Amino acid sequence: MKGISIIHDETKDKRFLQIDLSEVDRNNELIEDLFDLILAETKEEGESIDLEEMKRLLKVDGKL
Repeated sequence: MKGISIIHDETKDKRFLQIDLSEVDRNNELIEDLFDLILAETKEEGESIDLEEMKRLLKVDGKL
């Protein structure tokens, strides 16, 4: 895929993903969604936020 490269380590294992943002996503919305997904998947289990706090944060960010 244009703008995306997989980089292998010295043992030929896939190790890194390099993304040329100017080629992949001109408005960065898809990349932001990807980062959000990665962050959500890597959160420690049991770590949570209550609904009211989430609403407050979304309002602060202008998303609610």
